[in-house]
Amino acid sequence: MESTAKRPCLQEAFTVPEETATVSSPTIDHLQQEVLRLNKILGRQTQHNQDLQLQLQQTQSAKEALQEEVAQTNQELWGEKQHNQDLQLQLQQTQSAKEALQEEVAQTNQELWLEKQCRHDLQLKLQRNQEQLQNQVIPWDKVAEELDSELVTLQTVGGMMSCGPIDSEDPRSLCEFSFSQLHKHLLQHAPNITSLITSIGQTSDIPGFMDVPSLAAICLLAKKNSDKVKGFQLLLSLMLVARATSKQVFNVLNHVGVCLSYSQTFRYVESTARATEQSKELKLGHWIVAYDNINMQKRVVHERHPRHSESWNFTSRLAIKVSNLPPAEYKDTAGIPQGNRQDLAVEDLLPNDEDDLAFHKSRVKMVETLLAANFKCCAHLTTKKQNRTKEQKSIIHPLSIIDVDESYTDNNVIILGEFQKMLGIDDTTQQCVVGDQATCRSIRGARHRRVADVHSARLLWAKENPGDFHFAWECLKVIFLVFWESTDHPGSLAHLKNLVNRSNVTSAAKKYQQADEFLRHTIEAHLTASLVTFLKISNSSDETGLPTTAITNEWLEKTAEKFANEVLAVPNNEDEHDADHIYNFHRSFLHMGLLYEDLREAIRHENGPV
Repeated sequence: MESTAKRPCLQEAFTVPEETATVSSPTIDHLQQEVLRLNKILGRQTQHNQDLQLQLQQTQSAKEALQEEVAQTNQELWGEKQHNQDLQLQLQQTQSAKEALQEEVAQTNQELWLEKQCRHDLQLKLQRNQEQLQNQVIPWDKVAEELDSELVTLQTVGGMMSCGPIDSEDPRSLCEFSFSQLHKHLLQHAPNITSLITSIGQTSDIPGFMDVPSLAAICLLAKKNSDKVKGFQLLLSLMLVARATSKQVFNVLNHVGVCLSYSQTFRYVESTARATEQSKELKLGHWIVAYDNINMQKRVVHERHPRHSESWNFTSRLAIKVSNLPPAEYKDTAGIPQGNRQDLAVEDLLPNDEDDLAFHKSRVKMVETLLAANFKCCAHLTTKKQNRTKEQKSIIHPLSIIDVDESYTDNNVIILGEFQKMLGIDDTTQQCVVGDQATCRSIRGARHRRVADVHSARLLWAKENPGDFHFAWECLKVIFLVFWESTDHPGSLAHLKNLVNRSNVTSAAKKYQQADEFLRHTIEAHLTASLVTFLKISNSSDETGLPTTAITNEWLEKTAEKFANEVLAVPNNEDEHDADHIYNFHRSFLHMGLLYEDLREAIRHENGPV
């Protein structure tokens, strides 16, 4: 109460006058009606807004559907346009094919017309010949006499078909037999028989060509029951032996006179080998001898053993004439060459500056050849060919086979003793004996056994040396041993072998041809990949990375020189890629691979470019 008394203004403010406390009833009703009217208007407005929103959504959906229909129509129009372009292209191709076909038809018609004209000329010529034949009489008696005379000439002992006779003591007499010389003699001494048989059995369009069946037919006509060895028959017999022809085929062909009998052929082979072995030329010249084992499976029938074959072991031998004798400083006091094998020194194993320079030039030349051959941007360039020494045909004397197994040390003593008798050498001479790795090991074992023996023939003259083929094979095996790794190692030979599906290549490189081909392809691929990275292009067919106008022969030489100095140089420990093991692995492989390529060149072309 006190607070209210103290604040009369507040009381007055909160006091409602009596005259305003009551509102008339009509006014309230009017207001309520107005509120209801406004609510109805608001409801209709809300319903109208909802209808507008629904219409807007329908319009939006219709718009999207229309847009999809327009896009589909545009896609169909584009496909129709593309189809029209394809049809136009096919029409152009058809038109070109039609023109080409018309040209071909015109050419064919021209050829048919020429053939028709030629046939007409031949018919006229045939008619004239028939008229001439009707007007003259053929002297058949004279023709028969000429044919009989030529046949007698062919059957004359020591005539043109006997080719000798072949001297069994001189195997080189068989090399003097010449088909062209035989054809010339036949045309000279028996022209009618030769032309008749050649025209009947003509199989070539070359004029004057005489095939083997025609020669065989003339040999049948010239057959004579004598012991003279005919050159043509002997050549066919040796060819059949080389083809492993059965004995029944030999007998049939010998019966008709085409070749020698089976026993006669092998008697000639045996006599030739025996005469070669006893030749005095082997004791006069300088030779390199070689031998290796021959293992053959012979079919046999055992009643109590399940085996149907057994192994026959022999030793084959040959002598190769030394054409390039060593320098004078490698001869002994008597002035006799000591063979091609000498004890190696340090200078023979380690390369000198001259060897490094020669090998560098070889690598540069290899890069130039690869760029010009495999890179499209350098296809217009030409490289100079390497100066290679022309291969000289070796003089090889095959020797008789020895019925011993060279895998045993005692048998190697017998084999080397036969060589010593044949060549007439002693322990004061050094003779090169070539063989594979097992043969060289056997020679060392035989020499060691005779050195410890008191026997006079101590085999100190035998200097074993592996052949070039076996040496290259061993180098190939070394590269496989170092760089084969596992299939999980990226870029290893095992990984690349599976990548290109070379299933016939093994880690031990047991098949030389397949392993050598795979290794050379891998070396070329590494060299190509290195050049692509070095030239900063995408691949060997990329022409955009390098300007074509700047690619000249001078540019090729400079690029190959720079690439050889920076990439193909010998890897060292101070390389900037020490931590990159994959880079170092491939660089070492490329270096070893190029050494192997150069070794193959040196073997094939004597010293080769190095």
